Amino acid sequence: MKDLSFKKNQMSQILYALSVNGIIHSLIYEFYFDTNYLSSVPIGCALLALAFNYISLKFNFHIEMYGNLLIFLFYLGVTLSIVFAGGLDSAILAWLAIIPIICSTFFSMRSTVSWCLIATITSIIVGLLPSSFFSTLNEIKMEDRKTFQALLFFDAIIICSIISIFIKKRKADFENQLDHFRQISFQQAKLSSLGELAAGISHEINNPLAIIKGLNKRIERSLRDSPYHEKLERDFTRIDETIHRIGKIVASLRKLGRAEKSKGFCDLNEVLKDLVNISAEKLRNHGIRLDIIKHNSPNFVQGDEIAISQVLINLLNNSFDEIKEDQNPWIKIEVCHVDEFTTIFHTDSGLGISENIAKKMFDPFYTTKEVGKGTGIGLSISKSIMQKTGGDLTYNKNSKNTCFEVTFRNLEN
Repeated sequence: MKDLSFKKNQMSQILYALSVNGIIHSLIYEFYFDTNYLSSVPIGCALLALAFNYISLKFNFHIEMYGNLLIFLFYLGVTLSIVFAGGLDSAILAWLAIIPIICSTFFSMRSTVSWCLIATITSIIVGLLPSSFFSTLNEIKMEDRKTFQALLFFDAIIICSIISIFIKKRKADFENQLDHFRQISFQQAKLSSLGELAAGISHEINNPLAIIKGLNKRIERSLRDSPYHEKLERDFTRIDETIHRIGKIVASLRKLGRAEKSKGFCDLNEVLKDLVNISAEKLRNHGIRLDIIKHNSPNFVQGDEIAISQVLINLLNNSFDEIKEDQNPWIKIEVCHVDEFTTIFHTDSGLGISENIAKKMFDPFYTTKEVGKGTGIGLSISKSIMQKTGGDLTYNKNSKNTCFEVTFRNLEN
């Protein structure tokens, strides 16, 4: 959606440039060359194109239909101008070559080839028509012909320069998107490696844990009649709880890094449970209170469980880095349901984000952290992940504290 919006924005800018150019041409034709039909064609096509551009943007027309209709108006203006300016003797004929250039920048190969053929056929038809056909319609006097040709020559240079600038901008945007997708692929590869590592070490960890748990039970039973049993009972319980917690952390890490085909939906409560298993101890050691407010019943939302976990862990780590040195730090995760959407309000004790950073923090590769810190899964990637699932990630600037809203589309029954 962002790419289509970018295309329409750039096409609109090119359209405005061509329309202004056409209006200027009409004025020059009218007052300098003293023409009638030739001066009416550019301004008429320009006004039609501007009106259609306004309607199409308001009603969100499909990009191919939107662009092809605009190109048709440009083609119509150029063709009629050729007719009223002398046919093959008119420099306007060269403007037909601009049409495939614009198409190749914004449209599919099919549209580009189609318009290239149309421009070629038009040139051939103009060449086949008798010169007498154009001599009766030609409104450019012989003494003004050189001035007219020079005007069109310099004008074509200006238009080609404008199109070249937009092509460069389009190329730069494409390269940024390519780097963005490379970063996503790199993070997915790291998570896949994490999954393989977790799968490998889980066996090595779980076996010793099972032995420790068994020995802990055996020692507890052997000391049951001992006078020390009552003093050690709490320690035995803590050992059991620690073993259970280590087991849950390993299982959550294994699930987070596991590379498997997505079901397309997940239980948000299970995702939050894994989030607590992975992060609770680190938060507790730094005195950060974590509150999760949610319904106990299953809450199925659209999206990949692993990708959603990445987003929530990224937000949690960002909060941790910002508030760990504060007094009485806290993080609150609240789950709310509104119609067909579920929203997680991720709020921490921070006092918000400056407007300057808030404007740029969702841009690709933007970070305020030192090199080597963080998960590498930035807010830009997190936002892209959520938008792919039909949801979104936004910053709530109206909140008293630092608050991000993660929106999910609920799974339809």
